[in-house]
Amino acid sequence: VWSAALAVGEHVGASGPQVLAAVAVGYETTIRIGLSMQPGHFRRGFQSTGTCDVFGTAAAAGRLLFRGEDAERRIQDAIGLAGSYPSGVAQFYYSGSSGKRIQAAHAAQSGVAAAMLTEQGFGGPADIIEGSGFIEGLAVFR
Repeated sequence: VWSAALAVGEHVGASGPQVLAAVAVGYETTIRIGLSMQPGHFRRGFQSTGTCDVFGTAAAAGRLLFRGEDAERRIQDAIGLAGSYPSGVAQFYYSGSSGKRIQAAHAAQSGVAAAMLTEQGFGGPADIIEGSGFIEGLAVFR
């Protein structure tokens, strides 16, 4: 969250308090999503740094990029779009590797990309977290 907020903050000329507020938004988003998924998420082989941080970094970047009446909707779009990016297989815990180090960086890069793409008119599903249509939607492929 910090690296995303600092990069976007510099990009838009944000003040220190604005960056700090964006970091708080990013951490709150990441933590709430992570808590809703654990411990089963980890038991299935995923590490939440790689899978949950992207939502927080998109929220932090969006907090800095978007102003005005539609800011909330645009942040929601950025979070929804960020749902296309998560990765984070936790096998490195068992067999060792440097993979863990890149998961936070990938999340920061992806969250910022989602927010900047939203700035250019892209959007994501508003119900990316609680959406229920995925399994039902697979029926169209049968």
